[in-house]
Amino acid sequence: MASPLSSPDLISDDATVTTAASSATGCSSDGNNYQKRRAASVHHIATEFLDQVISTPGLSHTSTIYEIENLQGPPGLIRQRGLDVVCPVDGQKGAAYVDCLEGEDHVGEATHMLSYAWSYSIGDIVDTLVHYCTSTGKDPRRAYVWMCCLCVNQHRVVLQKKEDRSGARVLGGSGRIDFFAEFGFRWNPLDICLP
Repeated sequence: MASPLSSPDLISDDATVTTAASSATGCSSDGNNYQKRRAASVHHIATEFLDQVISTPGLSHTSTIYEIENLQGPPGLIRQRGLDVVCPVDGQKGAAYVDCLEGEDHVGEATHMLSYAWSYSIGDIVDTLVHYCTSTGKDPRRAYVWMCCLCVNQHRVVLQKKEDRSGARVLGGSGRIDFFAEFGFRWNPLDICLP
């Protein structure tokens, strides 16, 4: 059975690309907002990220996001990228994948949000994003896609899960992730959902 992302229509009920209201090519005047809306380019996801996945033993084009980054186990490819990097948001060691990227061909202010399931394969996700850019004439180096697995600090997600299970405060009150706020801050009802 084909994944919803492999559909030639690009968008299904489970996979939605949303266009952000902000510019993709520069830092907004509010650096904190820009930091929260940093996203990887389609070019980066389709080349460097996919190459990293394929070159990792046990992973392939058909690997799911769950397989690429199992939050129940040791750091996978996504957390490894920021393992020894200080997070620009909270100043703690362990940064989001996107916070480790440099250069406008790889990272910029989000122009789109991809809503998907971690059970989709990276190949289907990449094929969908590339198809979207090709069919709409968007430059993949300037189409920046906000995806939770790359843009939410997965180190903090793991710590929060441990905290929730144990009742301990790993990072204190400021370390908690409010997922509704994480998504709501970036994407509001005025953003355009592509058909």
